[in-house]
Amino acid sequence: MSARSSLVCVLSLSLWAGCRSDGLTTTAPVVDSGSPVVAADMSLGPTGTCSHNSCVTGIALISGCDPCVTAICAKDTNCCGRNWNATCVEEVSSICGVSCGGDGFDAGTPIDAALPSTDDGNPMRLACSPNFGSGLTAAHGRLDGYLVTILPPKGGYQCNGDSQHVHLQVMMMGAVYDIAVNVQDDNGGDVYFLAKNMMMPDGAWAEGWHAGYGLGYASLGVKSTDFTAMDIGPLSTEVENELATVNHISVYGTGYNANGAHLIHYEGGTNDGAIVIEPQDSPSRLLMFHFVEDMF
Repeated sequence: MSARSSLVCVLSLSLWAGCRSDGLTTTAPVVDSGSPVVAADMSLGPTGTCSHNSCVTGIALISGCDPCVTAICAKDTNCCGRNWNATCVEEVSSICGVSCGGDGFDAGTPIDAALPSTDDGNPMRLACSPNFGSGLTAAHGRLDGYLVTILPPKGGYQCNGDSQHVHLQVMMMGAVYDIAVNVQDDNGGDVYFLAKNMMMPDGAWAEGWHAGYGLGYASLGVKSTDFTAMDIGPLSTEVENELATVNHISVYGTGYNANGAHLIHYEGGTNDGAIVIEPQDSPSRLLMFHFVEDMF
């Protein structure tokens, strides 16, 4: 299966952050022990290996991506475990001694803040399975089921895993199906990513394979320029973090055979692929992907 396709098994990932702003006053941030932390250069763009600015609300950040973020996560685990909320932004000042100015800033960030889980239920995680169901068709559609396994990209093909995809395993009607999600393109390049809170297209979540359910990024009002290019490591971590507590899941894609689906990315027309988190909520949360050559 080419990297232009997307394998589906299940993976485990995490997230990032940072903060910087022109004209910000900075002092040496201090951690609990009182030892000084070198302040990251401040701007409205991400710093270090963080996925977004620490002065901006959004997805959880990864401890270690920036000295200030590391200090905050040591005191407030929610900031690196759930999402980087307004409290985390305030802690940039109270813990790191850095003023973000104003009331924070979240306009123009490529990833919406994660939705709080409501009635999704407790997730069930299983060891990856090499055995798959046979209920999919070689058509575009939507798989509604339960996320049971997340496999990060790695060498070898255990449970259909490989080095260019995050494989999700989704249980539907008692059987497990493989979902291959590209986190690297055919040339080893970046994949472009967007997480957006919006209404899920088509009907409500209903366990099963719904062949013929279409999805078009353009019809959702998103453009290729809304996405952010991400290397395989950061993107895998981003996806894992997004899916960490997911139970119900919907996946738009194309069946590669009866066992699983791929092309979980932009394909054009109404054949685009996406992962839907909180599919029973309004809004839901869509994870979308495209390659460098895709323009829409």
